[in-house]
Amino acid sequence: LASREDYIDSDLMQGGGVVQREEKNVYINWLRAELGKLDPENMSTRKEKHGAKITSTTDNSPAGGGTNAPNENNQIIVDYNRRKQQFFYRINTLEKDISSCKQSRADISTRRSFLTFQMSDAQKRILQLEAELDRISTLPEKMDVS
Repeated sequence: LASREDYIDSDLMQGGGVVQREEKNVYINWLRAELGKLDPENMSTRKEKHGAKITSTTDNSPAGGGTNAPNENNQIIVDYNRRKQQFFYRINTLEKDISSCKQSRADISTRRSFLTFQMSDAQKRILQLEAELDRISTLPEKMDVS
């Protein structure tokens, strides 16, 4: 891969549109192992055709089925810790969103009370002006203002 980043966002491992952030090397090894499972002859033909340097799938690959059992266990622990970290990050983000929604809800209630108070004052003022208008309309038309 030509990417210079350390991580790759992909939904291939999880499926169902769930995007998971994977370390680049882990993802590449997993992808090689999966491609090797599909058609080994086709994989060797591709190596020759494109001149690609693809290493064996038994090295550091969780799905490779190699003989390095301690290495596979270490990889599982690393994957578990990374996914656990991602899980706690997501939980933390959701908790922040929930507290933000609760605060917004309280702010909306306060704002509604304030607007109700303002509407009450405006209605009182309108009633006063209507009463003054009625009083003025009953006055004789010829009145000297000076």
